[in-house]
Amino acid sequence: MGRPHRFAGSRLDARTTLPPSRILDLGTAAAEVAVGNRWDGRTVTNLVASAADGAAYEIRGGIGLNAKHLDFRLTVSDAGERRDVATVITWYRTLQSVIYGFIPMGRKTMLGHHAYLQFIEDLAQRIRAEDPAATITIRKGEQVLAAVGQTALASAPLVAPAPAVASAPAVASASAVAAAPLPGPTAPPAPGGRACTSCAAVAYDGDVYCGQCGAVL
Repeated sequence: MGRPHRFAGSRLDARTTLPPSRILDLGTAAAEVAVGNRWDGRTVTNLVASAADGAAYEIRGGIGLNAKHLDFRLTVSDAGERRDVATVITWYRTLQSVIYGFIPMGRKTMLGHHAYLQFIEDLAQRIRAEDPAATITIRKGEQVLAAVGQTALASAPLVAPAPAVASAPAVASASAVAAAPLPGPTAPPAPGGRACTSCAAVAYDGDVYCGQCGAVL
């Protein structure tokens, strides 16, 4: 047996106070909207068998909607005052693109999977509408698509928190910047010991003209 497809574990799990007969009726209604789409292909979801504790469905597609793509079951079991509802894929077909007529290319596609997701998502909405306290979890393979209710949320895998980002250095407020002492003017270089012959001002070393009166030193 080959390795299971990555979506083989897609399922719905719910706990509700609705009676089994009502749950099966909601499943029949959900099957009517599980018809695929123009991109993944048009399909039809048929009820194959029904009992007090569940029902069996098949999804068909292809030319004339005659090719069987996927089988799944809807089960209902007592859990005290509530009922546990679940869906499980029991059989499916896959399709894979090839090049040169025999070299596999890309991932395998599970035929009918989109219609199956339509079924379980619609069934979840119908259960939730009649029993707002119901707990519901929808999985696409190993990925949790939706979880409603405390029990369902607790069963979803926890996501590790993102690592903390190092805080940026604090920037001083405008008032703090205004209160900070401003640097004083740069002191001029010390003058040399030579005096101007006209005004007796002390000149700087290397000056040719007096900075006070402009006379030639």
